[in-house]
Amino acid sequence: MAEFDANVLESVQRRRLFTVYHFIGLPYFTNLIKRGGIWCAERLREWGDDFDDDPSKWGTWEKGEASGDYISCSVNPPMGMMKESGRPVLLELNASTAGRLGTVFIGKWPSYGDVGADAVNQTGVEWFDRMFLTEANDHAEPHPGEFLVPQHIPLDQIRRVLFYKQQDFDEVREAVRKTSWPEDVPRQRFKGEVEAWRFGRKMVEED
Repeated sequence: MAEFDANVLESVQRRRLFTVYHFIGLPYFTNLIKRGGIWCAERLREWGDDFDDDPSKWGTWEKGEASGDYISCSVNPPMGMMKESGRPVLLELNASTAGRLGTVFIGKWPSYGDVGADAVNQTGVEWFDRMFLTEANDHAEPHPGEFLVPQHIPLDQIRRVLFYKQQDFDEVREAVRKTSWPEDVPRQRFKGEVEAWRFGRKMVEED
């Protein structure tokens, strides 16, 4: 059972923040079912699972290694990081995800040069609140309000699944229908929507 930071949860509630985000490549979506949620890169490598294992997205190999036990999430939709060629699927998560004990709050993309590998020490409500301009804002500044959740996010934290195209929605729906649920993973109905605007101008321009 995951433990939570009460101070971060209080800040989440004060800001009326209901949703945070994580995105994955469409080909890996059914892995969420097989593994019972979202898992960090280190664990996926141990299992030999296919996923978007690109350490360069962290900026340097050192930062990629330091972040291997974490899952990258954001307060704002991660516009600017998603490319149509990667067929991203955007997961809306319960905002309480940010309150997990040990969650790292970076704010900007970790690939920025002034974000070092030691950023994994930026935990607690003080670092969470630094991602916002005021005590009441629910929109992070600087974009996107990046934070790293330790190891695992359960399936029941997924509020909605967002798609860029109807074709992607249909493909995932069919793949989920054909996927066998492990006995130890409670069945869950995913609410899916096609909302291209959530993916940002970069995706729209590539279309």
